[in-house]
Amino acid sequence: MSSQCKASGRGRFLNIFSGLDPQEKRLRQALMNRIITLGKPLDEADIRCLPDFEEPCREGVLQRLVRKRVVVKNEDMVLFVYPVSALPTPHRVSLHDGRSFHAMCSIDAMGAAFTFGQDVDITSRCSQCQGPVRVAIRDGGIEDLQPSEAHVLHVDLRESDDWSGSC
Repeated sequence: MSSQCKASGRGRFLNIFSGLDPQEKRLRQALMNRIITLGKPLDEADIRCLPDFEEPCREGVLQRLVRKRVVVKNEDMVLFVYPVSALPTPHRVSLHDGRSFHAMCSIDAMGAAFTFGQDVDITSRCSQCQGPVRVAIRDGGIEDLQPSEAHVLHVDLRESDDWSGSC
């Protein structure tokens, strides 16, 4: 099965990352990669190991990412860096480069193709029937979807003030 995912042109998609400055983008990427490498929430020691970030700068940038709801912390642990979840979820993403991680939700799993700029394979579960769902994204489009009758529901996150980590 081959199909393409295309925007209808009637609406615009909100990109929460477009408002990040270069330091915030760099730290976000480093945090995502660290979670993927370690496969667990990040504590202070894990964050201190990030290269190219001095303590005062790193902490200030991290706090800005938390305020912008790009990073979700629980006390001193980083649990989520959109779209990467340090906690197990039903949404598993396999990147073309061989790494894999849990995504926060199925939409975040699909967005990983754009976040990481590479093809992805996603295994998930239907939120209604718990049946398996598989999606292969190649060159920015859906190449394979199983079951073929699966649908994606998109919710406008601008309607909620606390959409990050509000499961």
